[in-house]
Amino acid sequence: MVITDNPDETWIDSVNNISDSGNYDGDIITWNIGTLGVGESGSVFYCVTLKGSGSFPAGDTLVENTACIQPTEPEVCTTEMIHVEAHPTFQVDKQADVNTSSPGGTVHYTITVCNEGNAAGDNVTITDNPDETYVANVFNISDSGTYDGDIITWNIGTLNPLACYTVTYSAILEGADSFPTGITEVVNTACVLDACDTATVVVEISEENAPSTPPGQPKPSPSISGTGINSPAQFCVKYTRCKPRIIAGEPVVISTNVVNDGDEAGNYNVVLKINGQVEQQQMVSVGPRMANPITFTVVRSEPGTYRVSIDNDETSFVVAAPDASRNAGVVVAVFGIIIMLMFITVLLLIRRHFRYN
Repeated sequence: MVITDNPDETWIDSVNNISDSGNYDGDIITWNIGTLGVGESGSVFYCVTLKGSGSFPAGDTLVENTACIQPTEPEVCTTEMIHVEAHPTFQVDKQADVNTSSPGGTVHYTITVCNEGNAAGDNVTITDNPDETYVANVFNISDSGTYDGDIITWNIGTLNPLACYTVTYSAILEGADSFPTGITEVVNTACVLDACDTATVVVEISEENAPSTPPGQPKPSPSISGTGINSPAQFCVKYTRCKPRIIAGEPVVISTNVVNDGDEAGNYNVVLKINGQVEQQQMVSVGPRMANPITFTVVRSEPGTYRVSIDNDETSFVVAAPDASRNAGVVVAVFGIIIMLMFITVLLLIRRHFRYN
C-alpha cells in the first residue's frame, strides 16, 4: 500500500517530521506502508510550517492538503482545509516637539504609523486634523502630504507587517487675541482608519497678558506658509524608537527624527550609539523648520538588553534567544482546525488515518 499527500506549497514554507520513512520530493509526500490485511489500519503523519507574516493576503485564505491511498478502485482520497486569517493592524503615535507654547509659537508634529498585524496594508492613508481655532499656519508637510484647510492627508501606499512610516508637519499658533485667559489645550488628532492618536499643546494666557478684546472672532482657514523669522539652523533629535523585543540575529530598525527649529536649512551628523559605543552615523540635510525622519538598521546575535542613544534621545531593545516554538511557524492539522495567524505561529500536528478493508 502507498499513501501520498500533496501539501499546498503556495502557502507552506517547509515540510518536516515525516513519519515512517516517508519521502518528500518537493511536491508529493510518499509512504510505502506495505501490506494491510483485512480489518487492519495504519497511520502516518507529518508537519508543515506555514509561510510567515506578510505571505498571506489580508482576509481568509484556504490552505488545502489532499492525501490518497493506492491501489484502490476507485482511488480513495481525502482533502483537509485550514482557514488562515491575516489582517493589518495599525498603531498610530503622534508627538509634538513641545508640551507648552506661547501664542504665535511654532509646533513641529511627528506622526509614526506601524503595522503590527500579519498582513500588508494596501493604500494606507494617514490623516491629521489640525485645530484651526488656534492654528494660524500649516507648513513643511512632508512626504507630499496635502492640506485642504481642514485635513492633512498622506497617501503612503503599502505598509508591510512590522513596518513603520513617519510623516511630519509644522504649525504656527494664532496670536494672543485668539486665546482666552487661562489655559487652552490645542489638540490635534492623527488617524489611519480607526487607529488614532492625539497630541496636545498647552497655551497659557495670564490676566496681565490677556488681549484687550475677547477672542473668538471669525478667522480664515490656516494658510500654508512660514514665519518670516530669520534664525540659523538649530538641530535636535526627537522620538527615537525601535521594536522593543527581537530574536537573536533578527534586524532591528531604529527610527528617529532630526528637527531643525531654525529658519535656514542645514546639515547635521546623526550618531547612533549602542551601549555607549558608536554604531553608525548619517549626515542629514534638513530644511528650515522641518523634521527629517531617518532610520538605522542593526543586528545583534547575543541575547541581552541594548541601550540606544542618539544625542540625548534614548530607547532600548531586548534580544531574546531563538525559541523553537516561535520559529516553528504554523503547522497545518488535517482535522479541519481553524487557525488564525497572529504575531506568533501555532504548531499543529498533521495526522491522517486510513483504513483498508
